[in-house]
Amino acid sequence: MRYCACTTEDVNFLQTRVVSLNPNIPNLTDPEFRNISVITPLNVQKDRLNERGCIHFALDTVQSLEHCYSVDSDQHRKPLLWNIQEHIWKMPANKTRNVAGRISLYHEMPVMIHFNYATELCITRGQEAHVVSWTEATRPSSQRILETLFIQLHNPPTVVQLPNLPKNVVPITKHQMNIVLTLSKTNIQVALWRQQVHILSNFAMTNYAAQGKN
Repeated sequence: MRYCACTTEDVNFLQTRVVSLNPNIPNLTDPEFRNISVITPLNVQKDRLNERGCIHFALDTVQSLEHCYSVDSDQHRKPLLWNIQEHIWKMPANKTRNVAGRISLYHEMPVMIHFNYATELCITRGQEAHVVSWTEATRPSSQRILETLFIQLHNPPTVVQLPNLPKNVVPITKHQMNIVLTLSKTNIQVALWRQQVHILSNFAMTNYAAQGKN
C-alpha cells in the first residue's frame, strides 16, 4: 500500500481484514483483538483511546479503578498550590511529555514503558508489557503514589531473569523529570519537577511509537 504496488490479490486480502459486526468477519470486540493497541497519528487521540481503554478493561476484568498520582513540586522543590496541582493532575499525557500525572492501574493491564530505565534488562522506551503487581504509598491528602511497578515484558530481545521474580518480570520505580506545562485557558506556563513511574497504558500508540514493532 505504501508504494502503491498492491495487486488484485493484495486488495482482496485487505478487504477480508475490514472489521465489522457481521458474522465470520473480524470484530474488534473479539478477545483476540480486544486489548490490542490501536495505532493513531496524534498524541491527543492516543491519550483519549487509552483513557477509554482503561475503563473498558476494568469492566471486562471486573476490577475497580486504581489511580496513582505523581509527586509534583515547583522549581524550588516546594509543593504546588492545591488548585494548580489538581488541574495539572487532570492534564493528558501529551501535555506533560508523556509523564502522566495520574496513572490508572489494573492487574494484567497492557502498558508501554516511556523511559530508558535499563537497556541491559530490556526496560527501554517503547517496550510493551503488562502489569503484574505494584507497591504504593499515600500522600497526606490521601492520593495514592506509585512506588514500584512490577511488569512482565512482551517478547523482549533477550530473556530477562531477575532473582526471585518470574521470567521477564521486572520492577520499575519513580523517576524525577523537569517538565514545562501550559495551563489551558490562561496559557500560563508552569515549570515543575515530577516524580512518577514512566509508563502509560497501552490500548493505543502513535504511529511514531509503532515504528519497528513486529
